[in-house]
Amino acid sequence: PVAENCGLIVQLGLFAMQQAAEDLAAWQKQIGDAPLSVSVNLSSRQLIRRDLVSDVRSVIARANLKPRCFRLELTESLVMDNPEQTAHVLTKLKQLGIGLSLDDFGTGYSSLSYLTRFPFDTIKIDKSFVDDATPKRAVLLKSMVNMAHELGLSVVAEGISDESDALELRQMGCEYVQSFMFGAPIPGELVLKTLREQYPLTQA
Repeated sequence: PVAENCGLIVQLGLFAMQQAAEDLAAWQKQIGDAPLSVSVNLSSRQLIRRDLVSDVRSVIARANLKPRCFRLELTESLVMDNPEQTAHVLTKLKQLGIGLSLDDFGTGYSSLSYLTRFPFDTIKIDKSFVDDATPKRAVLLKSMVNMAHELGLSVVAEGISDESDALELRQMGCEYVQSFMFGAPIPGELVLKTLREQYPLTQA
C-alpha cells in the first residue's frame, strides 16, 4: 500500500519480476533441469498498465528463462475489480506461455462462473479454509480440489500448520502446499544451498 500510494509500485513490481526471473535462471544453471518455477505477486497498478505484457516478455527474455517456469499470482479481489480488462490482459499473458495463479481463492466476491473466463492454471486455497474447525471443513476442501481438477486447474493449499493437514490434502488430490512449516522466507544464497542438497550439480 505504501508503494502504491507514493507511485513506486510499478517500478518495484518490475524489479521484483526481473530479480525473481534472474535468480531462478541462475539457480537452474547450477542445479540442472530441476522442475522449478518462481511466482511473483501482481499489484492492481501493474495489472491495468498497458505495458504489462511487454514488461513480462522482456523480463523472461533478459533472464533467458523458459516462460513455463515463470508465474504471476493475482488475488480474487484484484481480478474482480475490472473483470473485462483483466480477462483481456490475462489472455495475452497466457499466450506468452507463463503460468497464472488465482490467490486467496474463496475469500473474495467472485462468481464461480468467472473461473471459466480467466486463463488461470492454478488456484490457491486460502489458509482460512484449511484452518476451519467446523465439521464441514473436509467436504469444502475436497469440493474445491475436485472442482479445480474438473476445470483443468492444479491446486495449492496455503498456511498448512501440521503434517496431518498436508497428508489429508494430499489424499484429496491437492498437488501443492505452502507454509512456513515447509520453509520460512530465506535469502537467495540459502535457496541455492537447499536446492543443491536436493538436486545433483551439473558439470561445468
